[in-house]
Amino acid sequence: ARKGQSQRWHFAHYQGGGDEYCYETAVHKMAKQVLLAGHQVELPTWKRIAGLFDLDQQLQQEILERPARRWEYTRAREEVWMVGMRPDVVLEDDHATTVPLLVEVKVSNAVGHEKAALVRKRGWAMIEIDLSKLDADSVLDKAFERAVLQEAPRFWIHSPTAELMFEQVQAKV
Repeated sequence: ARKGQSQRWHFAHYQGGGDEYCYETAVHKMAKQVLLAGHQVELPTWKRIAGLFDLDQQLQQEILERPARRWEYTRAREEVWMVGMRPDVVLEDDHATTVPLLVEVKVSNAVGHEKAALVRKRGWAMIEIDLSKLDADSVLDKAFERAVLQEAPRFWIHSPTAELMFEQVQAKV
């Protein structure tokens, strides 16, 4: 916090920073607020190919694809501390068999390898919503909400359910 005597009091970023940092922080915070207020989010497509060469050197393969779909959630919590990490938002529904969905919002920094490995190791479900190419003007209208909840590119970091299904497909192949 800057509390100078000649200027109006304000907050500043550590070691400077400019408009690009303010924009990134604002978009990130706004996206989390949209997720907290929303009740459904578009889950991305999950696709993987199981392949193995047989004794005749013929490739045997099977594709497992879970199409994109809307998922309704009933609870959303911001930056819940979990062992070793703090996801942007944790979404949950009322079904006892559904694992919580961790959501990371990318404005400039994608989920790193260490965080992705931790998510896989712990068996958590996580998606990343990519807002890095979002037009700056779209943050001012309903297009931003649609981008966060439905339209912006999104990727699975880990889907335990799909991974389990894929293991079964792989074993079959």
